[in-house]
Amino acid sequence: MTAFQAKPIKVNLTLSSPSDGTIRLKIQDEISGISFIEIAMNNEQLVDMLVRNRACTKTVSAEVRGLEFVGKIMEMKEFTFRMPDESTACMDKDIAEKNIALECPLGWVPDTGFNRQDSFFEREGKRFARTTIRRWV
Repeated sequence: MTAFQAKPIKVNLTLSSPSDGTIRLKIQDEISGISFIEIAMNNEQLVDMLVRNRACTKTVSAEVRGLEFVGKIMEMKEFTFRMPDESTACMDKDIAEKNIALECPLGWVPDTGFNRQDSFFEREGKRFARTTIRRWV
């Protein structure tokens, strides 16, 4: 049996109080930019933990995501792909959101919002979409 090895990392902590009455603590890996854990607790739980002058354990809800990216460097680049011939300006966003998964290079993760003003353009009578893609190395 192998013991877990600790790997020191630098993180950014964000403490927020959204309008739903919870206190949220996000932990973001400084290198990858991934918020890999978000902890939610109520005001009573937070105050109880802060006022004790010894170790205190509370069960709270948490969401873990993106652990495979922690400690990796995020690369970003612009990606342009040709839209199908039948696409029109009023259908661009829906078609691009469906096609980006097929067009995106393997290992890259695309932004799928297509909300930028220059997300769609025409060149030589053909329609194109533009987005940002990311990968972690």
